[in-house]
Amino acid sequence: VFSLLGADVRSWWVAMPKTTRWQPTKRPISAQGLSRTIDHFFLSCFCAVCDEMTSTDQVVCDKCCSAPQDTSLALQARAASLEEKLERVRAVCFHCGGRDQEGGIACSSLDCGVYFLRQKLAQQHKASIALMISSNDFF
Repeated sequence: VFSLLGADVRSWWVAMPKTTRWQPTKRPISAQGLSRTIDHFFLSCFCAVCDEMTSTDQVVCDKCCSAPQDTSLALQARAASLEEKLERVRAVCFHCGGRDQEGGIACSSLDCGVYFLRQKLAQQHKASIALMISSNDFF
């Protein structure tokens, strides 16, 4: 349809700015102590704080290790942001599905996109907390 108007959608898509995602679950710290899954073989080579290239076994780059207060603040802010997002999504789930007898969310619908978003945010939050707690080992 857009080609009839002379618009090149492919070049537009390539030119659009892409956001970079921080994936705490792809960090070596989150793979420690877990059984070997396919994610273990695709660990991130980027710093967990500033996204600069690091060696595979290094979670935080040397630049961030030299500024431990800034690094701790960034990791705590990221964990707090994920917790806030998770609480907003949980509020939507509580409103829609209600609570079960144990006080948790009653919804387990596999057709709901919010359910999967809640699961993803919970996993990312758990990994960011583990990274934040273990950040003392980096310095």
